[in-house]
Amino acid sequence: SPPALGGEVGGSAGRDVGVSRCDSEFALPSEHLESCLCDVGGPLSADDLVSARVRQLKADQSHGICDEFEHLDAVSDFSRRTERCSIRHARRVRIVGLRHHYELNGHEATVIGWSTQHRRWKVITDDGAMFKIKSLNLEGWLRVGTGQLKPVNLALAAAARAGVPLETLTEAALSVGRSLGHSWDHTEQRRLSVEDGGKIKDLRGPQQALWESMERGALQELSFDMGDRVRVFGLGACADLNGHEGDIVSFDQASWRWKVRLDSSSQMLMLIQGNNLERVLSKTKCGSFERCQRVRLVGLHVRELNGQEGTLTSWSDAQERWKVCLDCGEKLMVSVSNLTSADDPQGYLRVEDFEMDDRFVEAWKQLHLEKKCVEDIPMSAVELSGSISFTELPLGGEATSLEVHGVPDDGNFMPGERVCIKGFMTRHDLNGQLGTLVAWDTEQGRWKVRMDDGSGKVFNVRNFERHLDHISDITELCTPHGRPALATGQRIQVEGFESGSALNGLRGVVGEWCSRQLRWSVRVDGGGTLILHPTNLSPFSEDLGGHVTRCELRPGTRVLLRGLVDRPDANGQVDELAECVDSDCLHVRLRDLSEVALRAEQLEPLVVQSTPRSGKAREPSIVPPVYNAFRHSTESETLAVPGMSVIVTGLQGSEVHGQDGLLLEETGDGLWKVRFKEGGVKTLPWAELTPCDSSEGAPSVITDASGAQPCEELEGSVELSATSLCAPQFWSFGVLDGPPSDLVTLIETLSREDVDLGSQSFRKICLQVLLHTRSFSIKELVSVVRSLAALQVRDVSMFDQLAAEICRRSDELEVADAVALVGDFARVRLRNQDILRSLTAILRPGSLGDSELVRCVVGFEVLRWLQGHYLQMASHEIGRRCFRLGFDDLVQLAWALSHHASECESVLESVSEAVDALAIRPEALEVRKVSALLDALPWLLTRLFDPVVLRCREAVEQLKTVSLVGDPPVFRQGDSVFGILGTRCILNELGVAFSDAECVERALVLVTNASQLPSDIIRSSAVVEYRLEQSGGCAIVGDFMLNSGVDRANNPWFGHVSALRFPDGVDLELCSFCLALCELCELATVGGAELGTDRVSGYMQFFLTDVPGLSSLAAFQKFRCLFPQVTLGVAFAGEPKRFPVECGSREA
Repeated sequence: SPPALGGEVGGSAGRDVGVSRCDSEFALPSEHLESCLCDVGGPLSADDLVSARVRQLKADQSHGICDEFEHLDAVSDFSRRTERCSIRHARRVRIVGLRHHYELNGHEATVIGWSTQHRRWKVITDDGAMFKIKSLNLEGWLRVGTGQLKPVNLALAAAARAGVPLETLTEAALSVGRSLGHSWDHTEQRRLSVEDGGKIKDLRGPQQALWESMERGALQELSFDMGDRVRVFGLGACADLNGHEGDIVSFDQASWRWKVRLDSSSQMLMLIQGNNLERVLSKTKCGSFERCQRVRLVGLHVRELNGQEGTLTSWSDAQERWKVCLDCGEKLMVSVSNLTSADDPQGYLRVEDFEMDDRFVEAWKQLHLEKKCVEDIPMSAVELSGSISFTELPLGGEATSLEVHGVPDDGNFMPGERVCIKGFMTRHDLNGQLGTLVAWDTEQGRWKVRMDDGSGKVFNVRNFERHLDHISDITELCTPHGRPALATGQRIQVEGFESGSALNGLRGVVGEWCSRQLRWSVRVDGGGTLILHPTNLSPFSEDLGGHVTRCELRPGTRVLLRGLVDRPDANGQVDELAECVDSDCLHVRLRDLSEVALRAEQLEPLVVQSTPRSGKAREPSIVPPVYNAFRHSTESETLAVPGMSVIVTGLQGSEVHGQDGLLLEETGDGLWKVRFKEGGVKTLPWAELTPCDSSEGAPSVITDASGAQPCEELEGSVELSATSLCAPQFWSFGVLDGPPSDLVTLIETLSREDVDLGSQSFRKICLQVLLHTRSFSIKELVSVVRSLAALQVRDVSMFDQLAAEICRRSDELEVADAVALVGDFARVRLRNQDILRSLTAILRPGSLGDSELVRCVVGFEVLRWLQGHYLQMASHEIGRRCFRLGFDDLVQLAWALSHHASECESVLESVSEAVDALAIRPEALEVRKVSALLDALPWLLTRLFDPVVLRCREAVEQLKTVSLVGDPPVFRQGDSVFGILGTRCILNELGVAFSDAECVERALVLVTNASQLPSDIIRSSAVVEYRLEQSGGCAIVGDFMLNSGVDRANNPWFGHVSALRFPDGVDLELCSFCLALCELCELATVGGAELGTDRVSGYMQFFLTDVPGLSSLAAFQKFRCLFPQVTLGVAFAGEPKRFPVECGSREA
């Protein structure tokens, strides 16, 4: 028989080799056939197949045999890439496509070896017979889509994942074992051959037709899944079915066809080949877009992409996104909500969706679309009145043209808008000041701002925000005629919806104005936020019936002081009545805890009494009574939380006395930042502030003699939020008036909010949890642990007490709750051995579901508890189930098992095969996941490392821009951690070498000998050895080890870097690597070294137990600027001593 690849061999050794073809014999150089004839010493993979075909086609092209082959370059590039063979020893396969021994087709067999002599696989069938079969006559089962096993040709599927066109695969596959002179007729969809007489012979026999259709349909079978919507086409015998649509039911392995339920015959299933089916995109998911349509990107967080145009190439059902090829060459997966037609002149504005008159539409188009950048505008030459610089529209007639100065590409701000400065770490005096946008400086990438004090400054966009009190000029254009304009904080009622009539009648509070969508955000009563157009909102005024009256004076009543002659500074204060001596002498406890005797006429008791409506009393509050049960032991301190409405009552004679505002944040020593409704931000002592009701502006008061303050309820429901639940209350530790479930509800609500973990109010809530741990049910204990983990509370004593109570009642614990506890303790990296022993006894790997097994294995590995017999049972289950798991689960399992590679070698090989089958398009995967996968399975490097290298190079270019001055770059969203290999690539490009081997050994000894308590937080460590020398000074020599900690003070070295919001969310103040960098700066400064100069030399060696992210690398890059002449070396735990390729090179 002929060789496996190529034609018959002619000639002799040492001379040119002749290839026998159907029409003539050509003398070709032997190097063109080396891939076909040489003994490669391994199995035939898709790479061998395509590489041989490419070499012969190149030879044909050079000798005039083949004039054109459009995919030659693409396939040549693929042939240079290595591909792990998809057929392995002990793999189950099925024999297909045999022409002479067709009786074997369909038999299942097991691969037992490879025959180098015959270049075929040795397989043994289930009945014990042994055969040698070519790779292309074997198929296996791959898990695709939602997890269904589908039979595919492994060689063709492997080549398809590398992007080889279908025609090329068919051309190469049909050339195996036959003459290469055959041609493929695209019109007739069959293979033709030229006989000696010049006649065209159709080689499509019955068996060949089946094999050929299977070849060409193998790739299409991979793309369908159960439930997919498809359309029938290309049928000859049943042409009346062409064009009909239906749903995929299942795949019939016996007939190699899909079972389809057509809409026209829903009671009958049709068996149709994959070649005659095409996917029908769902309009509900993919929108009104079609393939090859021109679109524009809008609304992306990466603002530089907004406005770019491209072409839609394909729709992904799995990701529910369109693949867009931008004009710049970049390819992205974009959601439908971030796409708009490129033919739409309004672009991202979507003006046609708004119910507005033509005057506003034209004005808005001119305001946002006719932008002219103005460069080099001197600040003194621009005079603005403080309002938006466009002319008002007359009530009748056409809109006048608008004059717009320079604006940035994102279009979020416009010249003339009022802004409030924020976010400065060093210039605190600028925060809270107001100004007016003048022009956009394209060179600096900043806005020129005219401050209210007359000075001119230049700010970055992230250092100011729109001042909401000055957006009425825009919102008035959106508001229907005859209706008053809306404002933030105003009560409204929803109306005017026809299709969504269920929204009509809802009431809520107006939030922020969205200038991009031209809509208001509305916080609806009862919870939830809606984005609504002003035409669907109407001001709503409701009479709460509340009024301040006099009442009987009792101890504990809150009173307002007035008419004091001896203590005029106390007038206007709200204090507490301590004791009633008699009707004419009342003792009042002031804020400084002193008591004074006053007359009744000098006190005004503050009580909010509700006036019933229509004779009905107000319903009791829905807020749990536990919030009325917390009282401070001294009953003199009111708790404050960010977002609370307050009124200034203790600054007599000051301009801010009597003004109301919102608490922003606590700055320490009892001082709070307050943003006033009239504008401006000031820092005031809490003693001079009084909480008030944000809707009425009246101080919050107490109505009952016990001193508890009921949560007053407006008409309708009350939104349960962290701000409302942590409203000013008095606390009494150990007293719980309501059921424990109320306290659990409070903590669950706080876990969904942005809470200051260091605030006094939150610490008191935690103390209540500790005092009432035994009052919780087992479900409530699990919920409390989950909420505290979501808040990243790392209090060892609190978790120890909760864990002890859970262990005491572990027999009541359900499997789902036990799995959740593993994830919660892993989330805070708290290793409590008692709870871990109890959980391993409950969570037997064989009884867990797939997702539960993954969460347990990963969680136990994070806590360093995956070991011994449990590891053996878990690895056995993983090896049995890995081919039905998804890609994300496989990545996590590979990471967990890679720490036990010697014990889980066979399981890791199975996981590798499963990953290899699912990673069809590596460039579409997240870099973070691919990096973790490569660290765990390094033999996948040559196949999956290309997209990581590209992202690494982008990160290197941005890191090189970090300097001692200026703002650091903003990294691509999603590029946070690159793993060991990717991070080493970045360091290589930056010129940072490995740490010395001896230094690494000493560091490992330090880390290993570090004490590990039975219950402690697992922290990352950084070990540093350093020697610094300066001319004329003493050498600074030493070493130290630092662990990642909590509650670290801010450092002055990397302030402008740590102020960034990096995608990885790493807090530079807690990272052990950055803490080590700060410590080195302190040591060098104390030793008299001049940082940032060339006078300091020496070396620094780092050993890190965790791989740093981009934020830490940015701080490290600035650290290098501080020590330009110091040699730096970095090593990571688990890093190989030698990489298989030069990771920093392009070939990697």
